[in-house]
Amino acid sequence: MWLQVALVVGAIPFLTGCARSAQVEAESPPYESCRPRLPDVRGQQSLAEESAWELPQSPPIIVGPGRVQVLYEHEPGTFSVHEFRPRLTTVIAATACPAGLRPARLAVTPSGDDAVVCNSPDPWVPEDKIHRPSEPARVAYGLLSPHGSFEWKTFSDSDGNSPVEGFVDLEGQVAVLHNIPTHTSFTKSLVPTFKLRLVPGLTSVELWSQHHVPGGLDEVLVMFLSDRVLHVVIRELGDLDQEQYFDVAYSLSDGALATTELGQGNVEIVPGRLVRPCVAGGMDHGVSIAFPIQQYVDANWPEKRIGQVRFPSAIFAQGLDAFPSEQALCPPEIARLRQGDKDGWRRASFGKDGWIVAFPGEPLCKDHSPTMRILWSPALRSSEAVQSGRHD
Repeated sequence: MWLQVALVVGAIPFLTGCARSAQVEAESPPYESCRPRLPDVRGQQSLAEESAWELPQSPPIIVGPGRVQVLYEHEPGTFSVHEFRPRLTTVIAATACPAGLRPARLAVTPSGDDAVVCNSPDPWVPEDKIHRPSEPARVAYGLLSPHGSFEWKTFSDSDGNSPVEGFVDLEGQVAVLHNIPTHTSFTKSLVPTFKLRLVPGLTSVELWSQHHVPGGLDEVLVMFLSDRVLHVVIRELGDLDQEQYFDVAYSLSDGALATTELGQGNVEIVPGRLVRPCVAGGMDHGVSIAFPIQQYVDANWPEKRIGQVRFPSAIFAQGLDAFPSEQALCPPEIARLRQGDKDGWRRASFGKDGWIVAFPGEPLCKDHSPTMRILWSPALRSSEAVQSGRHD
């Protein structure tokens, strides 16, 4: 059973192992200001074991054992990249997108270099149910050079004005995943359609459309490349909170597109419950996905189970919740998630210098901006084995 991990959280009251159903709130520490901080762009700064920061431009990414990076936009078009690890945070870069573009997503290439995608998002007009770009859409892909500056390539992209869910460096091309809000006859609001665009080039593939699930709420869990096949794993939340998980696979070799439901085929099913699905990356470059499922032990009695699927030899994964999978498949349960973010992102990374966890937190004061909370510890605090992310 490979969901078990060793993680001890007893000394941090508001970080609770998921094997414990009760969540204990700690008293909020005093803060000098109601406004969360931005990391210092001038170099390193020390990191308290609990700290509150402004929410980043996009969810943080795990870049290695005990290391998490975030992307912040400052003035429109300018941004900085920061790394958090136990004891300190370090600025990686502070620069600007090409003129007219704004930062969208941060990632790390297989070789370990930082990469940023900038695009020119225009506002969607819900009352018209259409999107009217004010200028030709563009996407810029920037790779951080050894000299500390980004080297940019700018492409025309007909979908470049829509939100970016992720991207992958394909050595000569960049695969950009767009979330294109679309109005359907089933709903009165915009719903996501996920489209893959290979730039430069003319390839544009609609990977996923929510048209057949009225009232649903779809999200991308993880995006990664394995054996020349680009995988996008999508969580579909339909009516009555019924969840399904799908692997949308696009072959870069022949353009074949296939969609399969996770849980069909090579899946391990174990007893237990998950609060939310978890994606973990391994030191061996594999990606492991754990997700809640229901099995009927008889005709009328559903029982919660955990499905576990593993993809070997995956590279450039975005959307990891935990790393390495040899240590944990899920982040620990967190009692102080910001209201409305119970299904939101969490990041946990474990290294020789300790572990670090990032998650969206409540504002420091009422009616103020929400925060990103960072927690870290230099070592596991006891030998108790906790099944992280799991409720038995």
